[in-house]
Amino acid sequence: MCDLRDIMMWWCANCKRQHKEVSGNVKPVDSTGSNNTNKMDERLTSMEEKLENIMNKINKLEDVGNILRETENGNVNGKHMNYADKLKTQIKYTKNETLILAPRNEEGTEVIDIIKNNINPKELGIGVKKIKKTGDGKVPITCGDKKDVLALKNKVESELGNQINTRISQKRRPQLRIIKVPDEYIRNKEQLKECILKQNDLKTNTTELKIVAVLRNNCAIIEVDYQIYKTIMQSGKLKIGWSICRVYEQFNVYRCYKCNGYNHSAKQCNNAASCGKCASNEHNTKQCTEKEEKCINCVIRNKKFNLQLDTKHTVFNKECCVYVQKMGQAINNTKYEEE
Repeated sequence: MCDLRDIMMWWCANCKRQHKEVSGNVKPVDSTGSNNTNKMDERLTSMEEKLENIMNKINKLEDVGNILRETENGNVNGKHMNYADKLKTQIKYTKNETLILAPRNEEGTEVIDIIKNNINPKELGIGVKKIKKTGDGKVPITCGDKKDVLALKNKVESELGNQINTRISQKRRPQLRIIKVPDEYIRNKEQLKECILKQNDLKTNTTELKIVAVLRNNCAIIEVDYQIYKTIMQSGKLKIGWSICRVYEQFNVYRCYKCNGYNHSAKQCNNAASCGKCASNEHNTKQCTEKEEKCINCVIRNKKFNLQLDTKHTVFNKECCVYVQKMGQAINNTKYEEE
């Protein structure tokens, strides 16, 4: 079966052939004076217009062909691109740091009230970007940099240490998905790890690379530090045995199969069940027969925050505003450089 690029290139060849045929059939008009001179002039003008249209189509199709070849090779402007790379061009990476506060005595302790009544950000000279209460009673406080977080942590521990536990949230190391790993290596994590380290010039030791999981479709998920991440992503490939395997960045954005919301599982879900295709509460996604798409997550955001997000898509659409937001959070929670 031909792909779109082959079809485009076939049309280009066809247009060029027609150009030659039409050009060969165009003959000079007899200047001695004939009753058919006007008709011949009209035909010639018509043929010239057709030739111009054909050449314009050829140029456009050749441009499309070049784009398709670049896309097929995963390269844009000479650089290997994947979905995560494209998403990063739309999302501003920040160096925010988060301090997580939790009550020592879980019963009757409102951490957020204690903090606001006893700690003054102005006196500390820190910038607080976000503070909220989670469902389990913890309070994450996001600051612009590590210095502000450390100052807040020291202040809370010195004045409220008997009531509140503190912990600085650690950014996760980048994870990569390796595609089409050879069978002999997908079955053995240690062999796969050894092969990646020995066959690729990563200049690292075994502690900086971890095999997180091997999947049934001959894919493997590895976790690396930010330096190895940069080295691998420059080429987008890894040598494994006799194969050269494609590598893409892996993000863990968890979506509930029951309500289709994010950051929790169906077992933990207390929300009403909803369809991921049409947002109905009367059936699940597998049972859906509706033709009109509607995203339940965008519907909820519109209602809760009085927004006007586009809802005419499913929750699986990668251009969904809520999904892009969650991906942005995952990107900003990943350590891509030394801090």
